[in-house]
Amino acid sequence: MKRLMDRIKIRSWIAIAVAWVAAFQTGCSSFHREWRQQEGKTHPAASLAGRWEGGWLSGKNSHRGKLRCVITPQGPDRYRAHFHATYWKVFRYAYPVDLVVESRDGMLRFSGQADLGTLAGGVYDYTGEMQAGAFRSTYKSKYDHGTFEMRKR
Repeated sequence: MKRLMDRIKIRSWIAIAVAWVAAFQTGCSSFHREWRQQEGKTHPAASLAGRWEGGWLSGKNSHRGKLRCVITPQGPDRYRAHFHATYWKVFRYAYPVDLVVESRDGMLRFSGQADLGTLAGGVYDYTGEMQAGAFRSTYKSKYDHGTFEMRKR
């Protein structure tokens, strides 16, 4: 009987692990499609639009990872940022954030919010700026806070 219970526990943990990995892989294929579609396209240097690469850093626990983003205009002062982040060099997570943008003092300032779901930490708030091809943003959630830094590609 103990062996049966141990097998059930192991299978349960495997199922949870598979579900967790699947949840964090969502959105990656649509991100990769967008990334490929933007290859070779040029956007004005003063625009957020285009492909971005860099990294993220947690201010809470110093975790870090690679970060890529495709930003597309949605209107005169709105953009959609589709982020693709890596965690622990193994896990990947892609998600969109709608950004409201204003031009001030020669730079673009933006803010946005996204609910990444319970497993990823809930609601994240983003604020940042873009100037001279450099994207800098802070993020905040109930469980984490940190920075994004990217360059236009």
